[in-house]
Amino acid sequence: MSGTQRALPRLAGVSIVVVIVANALFFGLGLASVELSRQRLCERIGSAFARGDVLAEGWLQTDTERGADPYTDCAVLQILLYRGQPAPLNALSVSWLGTGVKDGKLVKICGMVQEVCRRPEEVEKDYRLYHQYWYGSRVIAGLLLGPLDLPAIRRIYTIVTYASLVAFALAAGLASRRLLGTLAPIVLVGLFFSGISVFGPTLGQSPAFLWAIVGPTLMLTTRNRASRTVGAVAIGCVAAFLDLLNAVPLHAVLLLVTVYFFEADRKGEEGTALKHAAIVLVAFAVGFASSVLAKQILAAAAFGWVDVTSAFIEQLKWRFGMGPQAPYGVEISLAAPFRRLWASLPMLTYGSPKLAKAVAATAVVGWVAAFAGTIAQGRRQAARRLFDWACSLMVVLLLAGWYLALTNHTQIHSWFMVRPLFVPLALGWSLFCRIVFDSLSGSRTSATQLRQC
Repeated sequence: MSGTQRALPRLAGVSIVVVIVANALFFGLGLASVELSRQRLCERIGSAFARGDVLAEGWLQTDTERGADPYTDCAVLQILLYRGQPAPLNALSVSWLGTGVKDGKLVKICGMVQEVCRRPEEVEKDYRLYHQYWYGSRVIAGLLLGPLDLPAIRRIYTIVTYASLVAFALAAGLASRRLLGTLAPIVLVGLFFSGISVFGPTLGQSPAFLWAIVGPTLMLTTRNRASRTVGAVAIGCVAAFLDLLNAVPLHAVLLLVTVYFFEADRKGEEGTALKHAAIVLVAFAVGFASSVLAKQILAAAAFGWVDVTSAFIEQLKWRFGMGPQAPYGVEISLAAPFRRLWASLPMLTYGSPKLAKAVAATAVVGWVAAFAGTIAQGRRQAARRLFDWACSLMVVLLLAGWYLALTNHTQIHSWFMVRPLFVPLALGWSLFCRIVFDSLSGSRTSATQLRQC
């Protein structure tokens, strides 16, 4: 039996412990959030409405102060205010209102937040269970709303998201200048063209996106592959706690690219690096799926197997395009998700369609430059470039597969599902930078050999 085979049972055992501990922690955090004083939360939320930080009718997706997602943000606030069932049950599965009716008139989702604070006992009976997610964003928002007001939380989310990309660059730089140079295009495009200005302030979206940067950054802090694999399981668990199916594909492709470039730069063995990157990706998926499964099992034990699983499966079927589509304007076409994503690209470029086209054109130039560089290097670096392009192809296939599989979700939510595309927008230039570094390294080696002759 090889060393790898002997290590597998131990790795699996440690991963199971990680999943159990992580989900116990998630339940504890959920419990802490539902024990918060509703009166205190309503004071904070009431002040936010009075100042115009939250608007009863919602706000534009281009709003850089309030953020791009009034619907989810107000859903988070509704969830935080619910006290209509025992705390342990409320911690397991969230309940929310959505829109409502008052005096025969429709009240939008943000307006219903005010109604919960004004007449909680009357409104709480209209809440409905939502079993799909851990909804960790409500936990973080609730814990922060204790000491901070809403604008401060939004600013913190935005600043920390920018800082996470800087930390990602610093971690790469500590590993090697070459790795920093390779990942620099991804960092730069992430800083300027990933929609942080409008998504950073959001209560519902920001935590998952932030974690999608922090997770790959953590991968750069250890050189031990076994530790990195277990770490990927833990990162996947946390992603499932925070994610609302908004940042999972970004997290997956950024993990893949980061680990591949890190290992290839460190060992100089691109084939082995790609294999390990794929293992880390699988470990992340295992952690994510295990956390979702654990949450559903706990919820089913508390609320009933049929109620929980039927709601979960119906939501999955709908997101995969197996549910009703016409009411949501969803097209039944392979090209439709990508047309919607292209139309939503200005969400990454400060609302400017012209800038979106310029960024896309620059990305194409990067891919062409990488291809030309690969051809120019010829057979000398053919094996290395083959694995570089294989990694890039995996990124493209992962994103395309996600968008096609979850076609309803992608088309309806293209305005935020466009965010993971900042990675392929930059990846061509990352490949080109690797080619340039290899060429410069080869030139230095040749010059050194000539001086020695």
